[in-house]
Amino acid sequence: MLWLALGLLIIICGAIPVFHYWYYIGRVPGMTPLEARELLSTRTDAVLVDVRSAEKFNQLHLESAQNWPYAEIAGLSSGDNLPRQFQGKTLLLICDGGVLSARATQILRGRYVAEAYTVEGGIQAWIASANKSGGIEVLFTSASEQTVLPLFKDSQRYEQLALASAVLIIKPLYMLIALVLIILLWRSKASDIIALRWGLMFFLAGETACAVNIVLFNHGSYLLEFFHMYGMVLGFAFVTYAILEALDFRILGYSDPQKKCAMVGLCKQCIKYSDASCGLRRLFYFLMPVLIVLAFIPLIVDFNVISYNTKIFGMFYNFSHPIIFQFFELRYAPIYAIILTGISFLVFLFTRTDNTSLLKMLVAAGIGPLAFSYLRLIFFSAYHDNLVWANSWEELTELMYTSGVAYTLWIFQHKLLQTTVEKENQETNNLS
Repeated sequence: MLWLALGLLIIICGAIPVFHYWYYIGRVPGMTPLEARELLSTRTDAVLVDVRSAEKFNQLHLESAQNWPYAEIAGLSSGDNLPRQFQGKTLLLICDGGVLSARATQILRGRYVAEAYTVEGGIQAWIASANKSGGIEVLFTSASEQTVLPLFKDSQRYEQLALASAVLIIKPLYMLIALVLIILLWRSKASDIIALRWGLMFFLAGETACAVNIVLFNHGSYLLEFFHMYGMVLGFAFVTYAILEALDFRILGYSDPQKKCAMVGLCKQCIKYSDASCGLRRLFYFLMPVLIVLAFIPLIVDFNVISYNTKIFGMFYNFSHPIIFQFFELRYAPIYAIILTGISFLVFLFTRTDNTSLLKMLVAAGIGPLAFSYLRLIFFSAYHDNLVWANSWEELTELMYTSGVAYTLWIFQHKLLQTTVEKENQETNNLS
């Protein structure tokens, strides 16, 4: 029953951001930056409308864009309030990353404007599209000066080598390690090894989606990148469960009714045999609220709007951190962590040792998205001006992760991989 509930939780948590994307962005009529450019050059009634705030617009904006802040669009009460310069026009709405413009398009289209479209990917994608438009320059202007874009940055030779190595050597290597580990662990029935195997499977599935996205779509598929990110979340969660399960049954003996807890020497009395206060439980009373507090850190971080073009061994390449991905990393993932960790804290308050499998699953389910959120936050905050290193270090970290798992299993293989059938069956029964 627990595994069935866990499967439903995985499906629901994965479906929510996909549904939100479809409802607020995916079903909204839109066009690519290249299509928008063509329309603006061929139709005199087409207008590029920047829906960001006036402050952001005055700092930097597309030269041909006119400002109509989203707050004013959302406040429309009738078509009579439509600004005169936009009446009877085909509006192409743009923002930083395509999220705000999609919401504005939903409001305007059919109610106040006959034709309105969101520019998919926003200004970030507009900059990236310069590489695909035959060298057409992207002109930005600010209140003080005119700036010619696309933002082009020269990548040093060692930076190009780092990125090429990360994509062509490091990624295939850690994917191969993960696959080999899955095969080696396939027949194990120990609960912690089962969880580790599932963690590696989700991790490998996510990285496979990432590889397909790079090779076939030049990293342009939002759906495949979501599978990549969600695979990392689930990988973190299942590996966390595997660690908790191993600590419990192989070291502490907290949930095993036939064993004294390894912490009994510190607690003096064990909750299993007397009405005593459990020191380990009291420690978790503190740690769980701490995890919840930590989840608020990425939740209140501002999005980083960055997009620039470079050359990697003579090939144009765009580096960006799309706003839509940051919504998942810095909003959905922390919220999931807060909710799931909060539920686990309540379960912990009102249970003793008989529901520890459920408790460990909930704790791991909360730590998974929190760990992913912090991983992305650290890399993209540290290297927000040079995404070569954000991408390269993430790939290298994943190699260290899979190598660390393999090395740990090799060191302790006599215990982790050669357990008796009776022990494996006992641990499996604890999950049912």
